[in-house]
Formats: sequence, structure tokens, C-alpha cells
Amino acid sequence: MWKNTKDIKTHKVRMLLYGATGSGKTTAAATAPNPLFIVPGNENSHVALQGRDIPFTTVNSMSCMDSILNDLLVASKGGELAGYGDTVVVESLTHYASIVQEELAGTKGGVMNQHLWGRLSTHFDRLRNVLWQLDAHVILTGLDTVRMDDDGVVVRAGLRLPGAQGELLPSSCDSVGYCQQTTTKDGRKFRVHFKQRGHYPARSRIPALDGIVAEPFVWSECLAPLLVNK
Repeated sequence: MWKNTKDIKTHKVRMLLYGATGSGKTTAAATAPNPLFIVPGNENSHVALQGRDIPFTTVNSMSCMDSILNDLLVASKGGELAGYGDTVVVESLTHYASIVQEELAGTKGGVMNQHLWGRLSTHFDRLRNVLWQLDAHVILTGLDTVRMDDDGVVVRAGLRLPGAQGELLPSSCDSVGYCQQTTTKDGRKFRVHFKQRGHYPARSRIPALDGIVAEPFVWSECLAPLLVNK
């Protein structure tokens, strides 16, 4: 059956927010509808949400992540995901990747070979595939990385993830926001760029969001008018 692209409406958002520590990723993600946070055990970004009524769970292993994702998928297929939340936030994929690497290598500082890198990539592929099946908004966060040439000139920047996942995962998101904190005489300001910022890639497949700079990013102001309710 043929369809027409003019009839496409945005319903569930798949977003990546990345940037330096303290750039406002967690705070921005928390503005999404009824968020549920999945937080790596080696990262404490959820402390920034102290005092708010936001559920979270921590993960310390691949099996733990698999179990959480399976529970969410079962709930989604049964029409019960709303009992968990309307937005699933996976905090700091960068830190979670470190947990996976340490688990696969056996001990902290262990050597990753080609086979183990393949298992890591497969695990992240499954993580993404399950999240994308959920009847919920999904927000992923992570740290940024910068690569320089021998002269100290920045040649590339982006999401800090090992191997090809640093490029594959952002490409599968409909929106990629680069988060930035600046300090002015009026205090700290937090911006989310949905357009290229220097060497830092950012964009959105949602036309009304693509190219904007949100200061700060607030879901109800930036995205709610674009979404279609069931």
C-alpha cells in the first residue's frame, strides 16, 4: 500500500543529547514527558535531579541492561509501558560503554580483542533496536569527544563511544543535540544546538526543530507542538 510523505506526523521522538560534563544533558532530558532514567552505576548524573519526582534505575552489567530492556519491551507490547513512563532516558552511554568493556575484558584494564569489540557492538545494536521498538519517547545522552591532528587542530568531534557506534548510533536518531554550557555576567546558560556547531554535529529530521538553538531546551516549548497524541 502506497502512502504519502505529507501525511507523516511525528509521534515518538528518538533523540541523542551529547556534550561535556555539566553541559545540561540530564536537565534537558528531564523536561520530557514523564521520564524514566536508566543510569550507569559508574556515573552519578541523576544526582542533578535530586528532589524531583523522577523514577530511575541503575545498571552495572550487560545482563542487567538486557533485563531492564526486556521488561520495558514486554510492557510496551502489552500496552502497559505508560505505567513506567512516557519517555525512556538512557543516561551516559559513554559511561555504560566502559562498564561493558570492563565486563567483556574480564578485569579493569583488560585487553579488548576483535571478537570482544564485535560483542560490544552487537550489544549496543540490540540496545538501540529494543529502545526503538518501545511505544515511548527515547532520549540517549553521552559525553563528547574531540580529535586533533599533530598540530593541535580539531579535525573531528562527536559522541564519545568506542568503535563504529560513535557514528552509527547518532545516525539512527531523528534528532541529535549538542549541549553547551556558557558563562556570562548573568550567570550560567545552557544551550542545545540542533544545527552544526563548529566540528560538533547536530541536526534533526523534524523540520521545525532542525537548525534551532534552544536556550535552554524545554520539551514543552520545543517539541510538544510538533507531536501527535494518540
